[in-house]
Amino acid sequence: MVTGCGATSKNGSEQATKTKDASVNAKPTGPPTPSGGWSVAYADGFGAELGTSSNQDSTWRQLEDEDGFTNKNEIAVFRTKQAKTGAEGLELACTPLTRTINRGTQLNANYECGAVVSSHFRWRSDEGETWAFECVCKWPANTGEADPGWWTNGGYTEGENEYDFFEGDGWSNHDTEYDAFMPAIVQLGEQHKVDGFEKTLGFYPENGFHRYTTVLTPDGRHYTAAEYVDGTFKWSLSYTDFKRAWDDLRLSYALREYAGGFTSGSRDFVIRSVAAYEDKAHEGKDIEGGGIAPGTAVG
Repeated sequence: MVTGCGATSKNGSEQATKTKDASVNAKPTGPPTPSGGWSVAYADGFGAELGTSSNQDSTWRQLEDEDGFTNKNEIAVFRTKQAKTGAEGLELACTPLTRTINRGTQLNANYECGAVVSSHFRWRSDEGETWAFECVCKWPANTGEADPGWWTNGGYTEGENEYDFFEGDGWSNHDTEYDAFMPAIVQLGEQHKVDGFEKTLGFYPENGFHRYTTVLTPDGRHYTAAEYVDGTFKWSLSYTDFKRAWDDLRLSYALREYAGGFTSGSRDFVIRSVAAYEDKAHEGKDIEGGGIAPGTAVG
């Protein structure tokens, strides 16, 4: 087991230990190894402070956006200060605002939250690659509004060529229990819906670190998106590669409309590591940037 990502406990969750020099596995956990093995297209164990100075992690851009995301039930804006690295990894925070921000035709914003977009890595499915996208994280507490996400998006418009590796659907059932989309190919309407996280997967995602791995395997223009949790296969769906666009990576802690919600303090979506893997036969194909982030070791 890689130092820095924690050992696996008896219930399958990642233990909360983290070293200063964070490490990421050299291959995804759970899926079969493709012919020739895996290559690391991008990896970040969040062992360095975000920023553009020497020795800082410049592979992400922190969002500063007064409008938030474009769904009409969004109730948060994004602030750079709400995305930072800490003892356990990348911390994306949500905090109630002291004043409500008018968002015009959409709901008013009552919270400021954190989100990051990859600034040195983009990928696309084009040459028949097999891809794996892995995230080790602990979701934020949910009181009916939480919407954490690990996803990818093409271009500068939200929802363009969007793949949601997971989206914590805490806002749709107005309960403290999470539903989720894992994964969702948004433009095609292809998705796997988790109805009740504890009922389906046997744990509450806010109670500990877990490993979420989405594998995209081609058969011509047709793909299978398979989901692994803590190294165990859970389900898959099929879709057609409808648009060969350059996609970035995104981590976000958004909130959506709910009559309740928290009114004080700050809650965190904590990400210990992320990685994008490509089958070695296509190593370097359809990649812009990438590599290993500062402060991160791969082993």
